[in-house]
Amino acid sequence: MKRRLTFRLAHRYIGFFLLGIMSVYALSGVVLVFRPTKTFKTPTAITATLSPGLDEGAVGEALKIRRMRDTKWDGATLHFEDGTYNKETGETQHTRWKYPWLIEKMTKLHKASTNDSVYVLNIIFGLALLFFSVSSFWMFRPKTKQFRNGMIVTAAGFLFTIIILAL
Repeated sequence: MKRRLTFRLAHRYIGFFLLGIMSVYALSGVVLVFRPTKTFKTPTAITATLSPGLDEGAVGEALKIRRMRDTKWDGATLHFEDGTYNKETGETQHTRWKYPWLIEKMTKLHKASTNDSVYVLNIIFGLALLFFSVSSFWMFRPKTKQFRNGMIVTAAGFLFTIIILAL
């Protein structure tokens, strides 16, 4: 009885405490699904002068474009997705698509690795989610109908996860 009450209280108050960060992770996770598209992004026109005579790879590297798409040469002009580069003059004009400030911060937090200062938060948050998953088994007594129904839903959730991972 005491252990169950302790888990219920911890589950409740940790859940309330982490509500804000869970909302950030949920929203940024949805935004990141659309990362290959321009959804949620805003355009910024950029004009720059690079060294003349560069090839496609060097232009992409100089402009910090990871994957240059739809490239084709038209005489001395390289056309690529959202921009052009003149091989003779080095002049480039292109559009950079970026998330608005708040969404950028949220997605950076979501994608943090050990190279980022907030990676410890990701580890703590992951462990908190694991705690929520496990502590939910102490919400009801094992012999109650709610617990049995919860176990059925848990089994369905595991099956759903296995099916999704197998795709």
